[in-house]
Amino acid sequence: MNSFFSLKGSSFVLLMYFILVVSGCSVKTASSPPPPPPPSEPLYYKIAMPDFEWPPPKASAVKVIPDDFFRKSGKDSLLFRDVDHILSSALDRCGYSECSYYAVPGGFAVVTRIEQINSDGTPKPGDSRWSVKTPSISPFSDFPQYLEVLFKGNPGYYRVIVFIFTPYGFTQGAKGPSREAVEGWFSKGFNVLPVEEGKQLYTKDHRCTAMIYEFKKISRQAIQIIPGRLTGKAHLERSRIWLLLQR
Repeated sequence: MNSFFSLKGSSFVLLMYFILVVSGCSVKTASSPPPPPPPSEPLYYKIAMPDFEWPPPKASAVKVIPDDFFRKSGKDSLLFRDVDHILSSALDRCGYSECSYYAVPGGFAVVTRIEQINSDGTPKPGDSRWSVKTPSISPFSDFPQYLEVLFKGNPGYYRVIVFIFTPYGFTQGAKGPSREAVEGWFSKGFNVLPVEEGKQLYTKDHRCTAMIYEFKKISRQAIQIIPGRLTGKAHLERSRIWLLLQR
């Protein structure tokens, strides 16, 4: 009899222990749900900076900018964002407030917006600088010039400058770009240098090369001038970029 009650008591204890264990697991499971998955980044955060055509299309003029123009800060090391800041500040003071960014081997490229220039390479004044329309002349303001325009077309000169930062030497393509392709450079690039690219080291092997693409437009036809009427340095001087980088 005593053995029966002992066995029954042991079974009861085991049953209660099993219930408590199961209940504890249930409570623990209910109170500790799995953590939610981390929010996914929007797709546009992961878009890589577009590549500039390589080798670059044939230019009207080229100038390698002196390296010391970008190393006047006295820093032991420079990052891409440092040289971008130097160039962007100079461009902004020259009126180039809008630029596009592209990736090139070992570096990046900065493309200026297409601008209308005078025949000597200086920018057109005011808003006409950024107009891609060939300027018109009224027959009432200058009739002889109006007749010349009527029969020969009214030429306009246009320019885009591409600044290429890379540690590698490079050649130019066999052909220059079309005017339509040049206009697309401005809209298809990044509006700023991405943060991650900006953290990369600007080494002692890096150089900045300015490539000038100049077009002459008569009526509706635009033709690239190869070789250019002016040297690369002359374009940079007359746009005042050279002066402001040199300071």
